[in-house]
Amino acid sequence: MRLPESTLSLDSALEEFDIWITASLGDITETEKYKEELRSLADAFEVLGLVTDMFTIESGELAHKIATGLSTILAKCEIQQKRKLLEGLSSLLFIATGSSNNNFKCQFPLYLRDTLGVHEVNLVENRRKKTKVILQPVPRVLSSMRFLEAAIFIENKEHIQELLALYIGYFLRNEQTASQLWSIGYSYFMLKKLDMARNLLAPLASFKVRGSTIASGGHEPEKLLRTSMAEWGLQSGIDFNENDVVIEPASGISSKRKTRAYDFILPYKTSGWASEWNKRIFIQSQFYAGDSGSVSHKNIDQTRASRDFVNSIYTGVRFVEYVDGAGYYSSLRGDLKKLLQYEDTTSFFQIKSAPIRLRRELQELGFLTPLEIEHAIAISQTKEEEEVKSILDIQGYSSHEIERAWNKMLLHKMVDIYDRQFYILESRRDIVRRYYILDLIAIYGSMVRKDEMAGKLLVPGYGPLYGISLDNIAVLAKQLHSEFTTEIESPKIFLKDVGWLREHGYVLYKWR
Repeated sequence: MRLPESTLSLDSALEEFDIWITASLGDITETEKYKEELRSLADAFEVLGLVTDMFTIESGELAHKIATGLSTILAKCEIQQKRKLLEGLSSLLFIATGSSNNNFKCQFPLYLRDTLGVHEVNLVENRRKKTKVILQPVPRVLSSMRFLEAAIFIENKEHIQELLALYIGYFLRNEQTASQLWSIGYSYFMLKKLDMARNLLAPLASFKVRGSTIASGGHEPEKLLRTSMAEWGLQSGIDFNENDVVIEPASGISSKRKTRAYDFILPYKTSGWASEWNKRIFIQSQFYAGDSGSVSHKNIDQTRASRDFVNSIYTGVRFVEYVDGAGYYSSLRGDLKKLLQYEDTTSFFQIKSAPIRLRRELQELGFLTPLEIEHAIAISQTKEEEEVKSILDIQGYSSHEIERAWNKMLLHKMVDIYDRQFYILESRRDIVRRYYILDLIAIYGSMVRKDEMAGKLLVPGYGPLYGISLDNIAVLAKQLHSEFTTEIESPKIFLKDVGWLREHGYVLYKWR
């Protein structure tokens, strides 16, 4: 359905960005010097062996045992000994779980905030040549050793244990990662009996030293977006491109300027749309799960040069940024602000907000997707062509665009036809209904205060907290006389639909 327009201030847009962020799409181990790493790993295993009975306890008990036992040991150590023990623990946890500090420092603050509800932590501050541990708000960037440093200067055993529980809990937050650490630790002590423990440590240290730290999510964000666009009924290679698109200078014009290919141009080669690249959305995708400052800064500079080049050739172009990742929440915040402040940045969207924000951009452009036609069919009372087209006309689509999209739907048999009445394909019904629910929230929702979030379904695109009461969805569907009313009124179907939307991150919901 036609989504409401929205004009947000930069601060509101950034606040919304934080809430709908996808922190990461994968972790890669960072590197250190091999010999130092080898010693550090051996020392860590020996200390952890003392508090876990040489890893003979159950893997599910590891986090608690390590935090409890290690806090007792640390409370008795000198500062330098504490530092070495904590560095060894950190190194071992990174290797065992496949994490990296580069990603940790961006994702750990989000883990504290979103998973544990922790908003303040003890951090070390040096004031007037004195070292103090002070309770502070969780910063956007928090490196592993900066967090652990407080345990070096805290003397109270219980406070050390609390800090270690938060840190270790992040790494061992699921059965798989706990089992990985247990497997390596148990193997270490079994091999130690055969004087072969080094054979286990050597490849671990080598892997960490040689491994390249990659903060980017690679091409995964683009794959996810293509999946979403297919859900909207768009065709790969026709309505959206499968590979990057390089914009060439106009015929007879030479350009020595280096320009970047665009990850997406929408609509791509849709028959009947505007000629050349005029009246299209140009999208660049930038996902940073960690601190890749040099790469990000370079891409920002290229973005400006690339846009200037495109604007010198085409008119009617809308530049929209596809940006996400914990890096933009933390250390790359300045780059994100700069990108969104460009005068020709029409908008931005994230992985979770694409179904609202990018679809809205397509609607503003005047491009009609099969999903919007399916929604028009759903709310049509007669199911006849004239009424469906009338609904689309009222929503603001041009008669030419309605005819183009309608004829394409018929050509590719994307609707069922019975006695001159049009119906949604059974194979598409679930996905169309779920987007219909999403659109109801966007159209009839309103701003929500933090203390009013309970029982509300929230969607992105209209500010930090925007949504509608869960109970009102069925009422709205009934008032609109949608063909989905009966299904939405069914608790089993409706809860399954809401579950799907939540699983994909398209809505947020808090029971209480």
